[in-house]
Amino acid sequence: MSRGLWLIALFWGLLRLIRIVQTRLQNAAWETGQGAQARTLVPLLGNFLRVTLAIIALLVALAQFGYPVGTLLAGLGIGGIAVALAAQKTVEHLFGSVSLAADKAFRVGDWVRAGTTEGEVQRIGLRSTSFRTMDRTVVRVPNGRLADERIETFGERDRILLRTDLDVTFDTTPEQLTQIRDALEAALRAHPHIWQETVRVNIVAFTDSAIRLNVVSWFQTTDWNEFLRIRHDMLLQFVQIIREKGSSFAFPSRTVYHVTQPGQPPAPVDG
Repeated sequence: MSRGLWLIALFWGLLRLIRIVQTRLQNAAWETGQGAQARTLVPLLGNFLRVTLAIIALLVALAQFGYPVGTLLAGLGIGGIAVALAAQKTVEHLFGSVSLAADKAFRVGDWVRAGTTEGEVQRIGLRSTSFRTMDRTVVRVPNGRLADERIETFGERDRILLRTDLDVTFDTTPEQLTQIRDALEAALRAHPHIWQETVRVNIVAFTDSAIRLNVVSWFQTTDWNEFLRIRHDMLLQFVQIIREKGSSFAFPSRTVYHVTQPGQPPAPVDG
C-alpha cells in the first residue's frame, strides 16, 4: 500500500515538474524575444512528455497489480501489425506535428494560408492545428495532412506589396502619360515607409478601352492594418495626380459605326 502511494506521489510530482518547467521556459522565451516560438514548441513538447509519462505510469500500475507486463508487451508485439494499421493515421498526425515544429513552418498567432484553409493559428496540438478564420469560425486540420500542404505564412513578411493597374483613356497624350508616370513614382518615393529599391510605374498594355499603367512597390511594414491605411492614401493620391495631369480613368466602352449604301438615307438613331 505504501509503495503504491509512493508511486502515485512520484508520478504526480513528475507531472507537476513538467508543468513548472514548461511555464518557466515560456516565460524565459518571452524575456528573450522568442515568445511566439515558445507558444508553439514548448506546449507541444509538454504534451508529448505528459502522454509518455501517462503510458509509463499505466504500465507500472499494471505491474503493481500483478499483471505480467512483459507478457503483455510481447502480446502487443504479436498483434502489432493490426495495431499499427489501426493507428497509422494517429502516428502520421503525430509525426506531422513534430515535422511542423521542427521546420518552424508557422507559430501561434501567425496568419497562415495552407491549402484551402486561411486564418490565424490558434493552437498546435499533437494531432491537429486550429485556425481562426475571417468568419471567426475555428477550422481544425490534421497535422499529417497539413505537413504536406503548401503553407504560406504572412507573419514572416518583411514588407507588404502594393500592386495595382491604372487604366486611363486613349485620348491621353504621350506627354501626359510621361507626366503621370513620373508623378506617380515621385508620390510613392516620397512616402516615409516606401522600400526605395523597387518602385515601378510603366505602361504595360493597350486594352479594349484603355491605356494601362502598372504600379508595383513595397512598403516597409508588417502590420496589415497600417498597410491598408497606406494603400488607401496612395490610391487617393493616384486619383488626384491623373486628374491634375488632364487625363481620366477609362471605363469599358464601345463605338458603333453605322454604314449606309450610297444614295440611301442614313439610318435613324433613337435617343
